[in-house]
Amino acid sequence: EALDAVFSRTGFTDGYFADRRGRAMFGVRTKEDVRRTEPVLASLRARYRKELPRVPLDAVLTLQPEMPAQLTLTDGAHTVRATGDCPQPAISRPSDPQSLRDACAKCGGTPYFLRDCRVEIADGLFFPAAACNALRREALDALREMRRCPPEKIETRPLPPPPAGARKSPPASARIARFADPAQLPDALPGVNAVCLPVECDFSALSVGNLPLLGHLPRGMLDEAPWRVHLERAKAQGVRAVFCGTLSAVSLCRAAGLIPLADFGLNLFNSAAVETVAALGVGAALLSFELPLRDANRIAPALPLGLFAYGRQPLMLTRNCPVANGVSCRDCRRDGAVTDRRRVAFPVRCRNGFSELLNANVLWLADRPADRPAFDFHLLSFTTESPAQVAEVLAAYAASGAPPQNYTRGLYDRGVK
Repeated sequence: EALDAVFSRTGFTDGYFADRRGRAMFGVRTKEDVRRTEPVLASLRARYRKELPRVPLDAVLTLQPEMPAQLTLTDGAHTVRATGDCPQPAISRPSDPQSLRDACAKCGGTPYFLRDCRVEIADGLFFPAAACNALRREALDALREMRRCPPEKIETRPLPPPPAGARKSPPASARIARFADPAQLPDALPGVNAVCLPVECDFSALSVGNLPLLGHLPRGMLDEAPWRVHLERAKAQGVRAVFCGTLSAVSLCRAAGLIPLADFGLNLFNSAAVETVAALGVGAALLSFELPLRDANRIAPALPLGLFAYGRQPLMLTRNCPVANGVSCRDCRRDGAVTDRRRVAFPVRCRNGFSELLNANVLWLADRPADRPAFDFHLLSFTTESPAQVAEVLAAYAASGAPPQNYTRGLYDRGVK
């Protein structure tokens, strides 16, 4: 009931479990939902008003005649010692070890609790509770400061240093044009060195001249069996390599006798990651588009490396289509979009039962050729463009053309914050 009051938008759903996705899974938070929330939030806040004691401590309290009292605390990894006043000879009654343990155990408001406390006290001594409390507070403060320091990092397998300066540039970067649909293909493909299409399309019906044919698998796959069939057919129609966004897709391609190419979904961010996929049999790799160009240029070339140089970068992969909140799949013209509060439209494209939310603006690097030559290939990704728009983009990249009105540089300049 508490979760329902705080998080629910007109009810919960079992849509994923029951395989009944659609509009019913898109709730709206009503005024009634908000009204039910406030009383529950008050009780939830009370749960974390104080620290939850989750760190066990072991303590030793040492009290000897004419010697400063000493309290030692340890959490297993850190040990602190605090010293206080000297215990006094008892006038009427000596201190009871159990009462001293109780005083040491008062860790309220801290993340600690006392698991064990050993009291070493000589006969006939008295140590007041106030002095014991001060000793405990001093020791807990010292432990807190010690635990603030991060542990020393131990490098078990030092990574090789990146190459000094920029990677050696190939004579010319190949240009791969990737399409979401064969209907986007223009009449001519100037400056393109290879064409990449969904592996489920009919490659035998394409008219791309002698350009090499590449395939790309969907990022979302629940059942791999149909895709084995698609890969076998694509291979028979001349496809030799396929972009793979998951490790399972890499395995599927290798099993089909095709060369797997690492797609952006593998998020290759450093030299160690590139070396790892190379060991898995990947033939070439598209680097993460979250990687700053200055760092991408320094990655060790364990295999041919590519740059996502144009296109709408995928932002989110969903199982339940956000466009289906308004129309059914039957009525969808496959050009749906999600509009944010600033009325910016983010295109949504569906494939294999999954929906991909795309950036509202295209990534554009045509006017910055100095940033691009260090890579073996550049990927131009066409998702929403018409054949005429594709032709315009290809011409712009061949001539270092100016960007369109709405574009982005992505994270190539500033990286991930």
